[in-house]
Amino acid sequence: MYALVILLWGYKYAEVKEASHAALQSLELSGFLASAVVAGVLYNMLYRAYPKVDQLMPFISMFGIIYFTTVTTAAGRDNLMKVGLLLFIASVIHNAAGYFFGYWLSRLFGLDKNSSRTIAFEVGLQNGGMASGLAGSMGKLGTVGLAAAVFSPWMNISGSILANYWRRKPVKPEEPK
Repeated sequence: MYALVILLWGYKYAEVKEASHAALQSLELSGFLASAVVAGVLYNMLYRAYPKVDQLMPFISMFGIIYFTTVTTAAGRDNLMKVGLLLFIASVIHNAAGYFFGYWLSRLFGLDKNSSRTIAFEVGLQNGGMASGLAGSMGKLGTVGLAAAVFSPWMNISGSILANYWRRKPVKPEEPK
């Protein structure tokens, strides 16, 4: 909320509270979009000054995933002990369904095998880190965030397994029809 206040170009907090719900949502969305643009520009400037920063980004990303998963798991320990197995099974089914339907529906609609594999990854590897962030911003990290905390490690494991499997089974060039 404080970031929104800064974006209001000098309006007082009391005036922000009186704004309509739709106006606040629009302002919040604008703030997120502006933040993405600013982060992209800053990263580009940093990359131009220090090109090796690109090699560090996977480690920073991995640290972020581990951090959010650890915090979420710690916050929801008691709930995780109650529903952890069921949540894991649901995550495995959700992930496998994403791979399966992503691949076969794209094949059904006429995409080539390599494109279908890409679609399978895009559908199967949903963003668990974003879900954790959303749960945290809602103040429900220990409940709503648990699904993401279970799904994130699993999607990384299953995605690696599928990528290695498909790497060993390269696509043969298709004959033009």
